[in-house]
Amino acid sequence: MKKSLFTLLGGMFAFGVMAQSNLQPTNKIEVKEYQVPFHSKLRVNSSANAGGQVSQWFSYAGLQENLNGFEGSSMMLFPDSSVVVAYLNNGTPAKYNNTWISAGQGLDAKDIEFSLDGNTSPLSKFNDYTVDSIRILYLYERNIHTVVDTMIVSFHKQGATSTTGAMSVWYFGTTPGQNVFTTTDFNRTTHEPATGSTVYQIRIPLTTADSIANQGIWGEKIIAIPSLFKSITKNNIVGTTVTFKPGYAYSAGDTLLAGSDLNPQPTKPLNTFWVRTVRNGNNVEHAYYNNGLAIDKTQLYTDRLNGLGSRYLPSSYYSVSQLIHIDYLISSANVGVKSINGNGYGMGNAYPNPVSGNSAVNVPFAIGKSGDVTLTVTNIIGQNVSVSTEKFNAGENTFTVDLNNLKPGVYFYTISSGNFTSTKKFTVTE
Repeated sequence: MKKSLFTLLGGMFAFGVMAQSNLQPTNKIEVKEYQVPFHSKLRVNSSANAGGQVSQWFSYAGLQENLNGFEGSSMMLFPDSSVVVAYLNNGTPAKYNNTWISAGQGLDAKDIEFSLDGNTSPLSKFNDYTVDSIRILYLYERNIHTVVDTMIVSFHKQGATSTTGAMSVWYFGTTPGQNVFTTTDFNRTTHEPATGSTVYQIRIPLTTADSIANQGIWGEKIIAIPSLFKSITKNNIVGTTVTFKPGYAYSAGDTLLAGSDLNPQPTKPLNTFWVRTVRNGNNVEHAYYNNGLAIDKTQLYTDRLNGLGSRYLPSSYYSVSQLIHIDYLISSANVGVKSINGNGYGMGNAYPNPVSGNSAVNVPFAIGKSGDVTLTVTNIIGQNVSVSTEKFNAGENTFTVDLNNLKPGVYFYTISSGNFTSTKKFTVTE
């Protein structure tokens, strides 16, 4: 299957075609025996009732694992493809040159898929937000005990295509908004992600205390994002990349061990580092930017996609989807219902307000029990210009109505459900 590739920033232009490739073997190192650590912070969702402020963890990999049948797996990272990975292939010792150099995950917190897990609400496209923390799940096994290795974690904000290290938005094909993906820059000289004004990078020493490969649980690093980088403009996306930098010298042909059951064991295995992933056998592409990022052993040296340059390949490049398990703690003044009566009913402020007459308006509301809800829009002399009725579940919801080229002016919107009625006004502009 061939697809044209375009960028959405700095003007839209085609830069060639691509053919999807199969993923190289990903060692699982008995991954199902490793538990994901529970962290109480990942369960915290502040109520939007307290002024509309939302603070919640977003985990796209976790969402796919819980809802869409993705399986937990792992990806070994090493900054060179000249070393070999030793593993068991159906009980027979085998080797292959290291495949994965660096990996990451883009995040579009507006993705409506986040509403399906019952615990997370997508961000509003009308509000700026902050990324307060990120969480990385990893495994690290030390075989050389006299060195300090390094985990390089880089947080990337969206910026202009020419901004080094910034997240940028692209799409396959000829239709903007379909088969989209996001990516960022990789430095082929240093074998590390590129840095720049939109990148916060932290280098975390890995020592004996981090070696948890035999303890049956994934290690985790929760990293606070400093104020200089954490504020994100509405509609922009973010991403995180992870890279392993060994503190020891190595040579071509040295061995990375991908399982303790290999017999015979390599005589001088290197220290190894994995990130947790989720994967399935189907390629995933849609209209949001929650894709995995990867530098593989070919993209490390040459451009696999003509025009993409040294940037990370999206997971949608491959025939098998693999997403890095990176979680984001995000805060936003999401538009919500600020006042709810004792029976569980209330209505918030319409947004955007003012609104263009050729777009749509959103009305947040809450109902005490499931049932029909009617949204009525009237002009200043009381004439109905729009009446819509839909069924909603109990709790907070949003009613969206297309304004159908409504003329500029002041209008009133009314939410009615059972014995509850509330009316407010909004303004339509050119």
